[in-house]
Amino acid sequence: GVVMVYEGFAREQRGLAMGLVILVASLGPTLGQCVGGYLVEQFSWRAIFFLALPSGVLGTVLPLRRIPRDVPATEKTIDVPGLCTMTVFLVAFLLALSQGQQHGWASGYILGLLALSGISLMLFLVIEWRVAHPVVYLRLYRNGPFVLASLVVFLYNAGFMGANILVALMVQLVFAFTPLQAGIILAPGALIMGMIGLVAGRLSDRVAPHRLVYAGLVLFAVDMY
Repeated sequence: GVVMVYEGFAREQRGLAMGLVILVASLGPTLGQCVGGYLVEQFSWRAIFFLALPSGVLGTVLPLRRIPRDVPATEKTIDVPGLCTMTVFLVAFLLALSQGQQHGWASGYILGLLALSGISLMLFLVIEWRVAHPVVYLRLYRNGPFVLASLVVFLYNAGFMGANILVALMVQLVFAFTPLQAGIILAPGALIMGMIGLVAGRLSDRVAPHRLVYAGLVLFAVDMY
């Protein structure tokens, strides 16, 4: 999605495009936390999954109608072995992480999941290195700036998502807030992030983007501390 938005804007407006993506990405969770909190209180936690339905439909229909259909330069095939081994790796690894506390980290079930995920990861890497059109083009990781950008995105998402989950649990389990109150108390931060993202996006069209990245990482580290 980000790539399609990036390519849909002129070069001098791509910072604005990324700012709009950040704005929408923050407004969505802001509304979702509040509406989701209400649904959890009034109905069931299962009701929150229906929130994705309208945006999922729009996110499928609008690109098909509005984005130009580019003809690929070369015919490409789907890397089925890569997709399968990646899926097995991720599912087994996430199951082990989420159920380790319940079954015991040394149990045969958890160790078996970890072993399965490790074998699948090795097979995935071998396949991706050899196929013509891999799911993940591993040779990109020879590029220093790409590796650093990937590391920044990983650290940001790990810190941001991890902090959000912990704060949401804390305000409900420790402070006894209702799910709706928890959603409301988390909303201002998401709104501010969206507005700052929009401003930063516009600035990146005029200022060297790496300076904004440095400033953002410093502020994020202070915030996490």
